[in-house]
Amino acid sequence: MVTTEPSPCARQSSGFGAQGEYILSVLVKRTYRLDSAGIRALATEQVPLLEDAVLDPDDPAILIDDLDLYPWKPLTDVVLKGHAYPEQQRPSGRFMSALAVGPINKRLAVSGPRACQLSSRGVAFSAAEKVEKVPLSYTKAYGGRDASAEAKHGTPLGELQPYLEGIDLSAASPYLYPRNPVGTG
Repeated sequence: MVTTEPSPCARQSSGFGAQGEYILSVLVKRTYRLDSAGIRALATEQVPLLEDAVLDPDDPAILIDDLDLYPWKPLTDVVLKGHAYPEQQRPSGRFMSALAVGPINKRLAVSGPRACQLSSRGVAFSAAEKVEKVPLSYTKAYGGRDASAEAKHGTPLGELQPYLEGIDLSAASPYLYPRNPVGTG
């Protein structure tokens, strides 16, 4: 598709490059649809470039959409929104899902809901429930906060909180997985 008219999916932006030099960038965002065979087509509705990050109104720690207006990015982003499905349209409790773009292939181990219990032998996990699909979401991925351990042991910086007005020290908890603070398990 070639267009010379203004578009919410393309714009020019000036900024600074890797060595601090002035640059003029052309930012473009394209939305594709994938079918079960992995065949892609340009989506009829294109998602516009975002000027501001969009946070979940119920939990502001969850990023729904990141802003797109970076004049200098050394690499391209690929964002997948959707669900992971087990093969052959039959429910499964555990399966692998993958996304490939050119030579880059990323694989995910996916499982249905599981329960965790303490037993005489330690921690035990139930078998994963069979699922027809699993949403691809940070809230369903590994990570999160161990609120029980925090309540029992506190956090190392917790005693400083009264003296640091406007600064939230909860992100410095040793019981918070830093790579995904909103995850599960």
